[in-house]
Amino acid sequence: MGPGEIAAGMSENMAEKIHVRLSRRFKVRKLIEFGKYLARTMLQWTPAGRAYYAKRKAAQKAELSRNLLEHGPEILRMVHEAFTRAGYKYYVCDGTLLGVIREGSILKHDIDVDFTVMAGSATPKQVLDLALDLGFQFFWSWTYEGKVANLAFEYKGVHVDFDFLLPEEGHMSQLIFTKLDGVKYKKGDWEWSVVARPMPIVREVECMKVTQYGFDVLVPENYDEYLTAAYGTWRTPDSQWREKNLTTTPVDWVHKPSPGIRISIDDINKMP
Repeated sequence: MGPGEIAAGMSENMAEKIHVRLSRRFKVRKLIEFGKYLARTMLQWTPAGRAYYAKRKAAQKAELSRNLLEHGPEILRMVHEAFTRAGYKYYVCDGTLLGVIREGSILKHDIDVDFTVMAGSATPKQVLDLALDLGFQFFWSWTYEGKVANLAFEYKGVHVDFDFLLPEEGHMSQLIFTKLDGVKYKKGDWEWSVVARPMPIVREVECMKVTQYGFDVLVPENYDEYLTAAYGTWRTPDSQWREKNLTTTPVDWVHKPSPGIRISIDDINKMP
């Protein structure tokens, strides 16, 4: 056996040892991660654990609200100006619309900024490019039956949503992506159930000044009809209202047969 063969044999032996060590480390790491997951899961079943996670969730929500109150006005102004320059149509929706109409500002307890892109006004890729140019960081996107239903971004600790509503007979469907009990998801965190909330058709938008900030945003011309469909009696603040109220009115919701799929920024860039 020559020097070259000896060296090759030593290299193969060393590579095998490295492979075994890395495999062991990987298995140990997976065991540690599983142990932490199991401990967290068990902790949530104890009174102390539930109290801990409830406190942590409340602290996270409070931080999101602080970020929104600080940077939300900037986001509203930036998006309005950018959409206007590009010739795209949008309107503020959900909690953002409720704050603009009822309070003349962002709601103090809200945690994100919500926009709906008018049908046919801009493609998801155009909205993606516009948002990235504004300095927004891509967070995620959801599709239903091959169509983009939502683009989500982060900006200065604020979650920013752009919705694309699904046309239906006599109304528009706002798609909500959620995990349902008892459903096994083939693609894990990339596949979710889709629940559709019927919303009024918005044919026209109008400029409305956000009184506390002094600049305009676009709102649905039929905003009263929209807010009534979304919140019921919306003119009077309801301290008992919670987000979970949305999912406790099954008459107003439709479960879609196909799953919602989360896609990456590369998938959107491949779209026409």
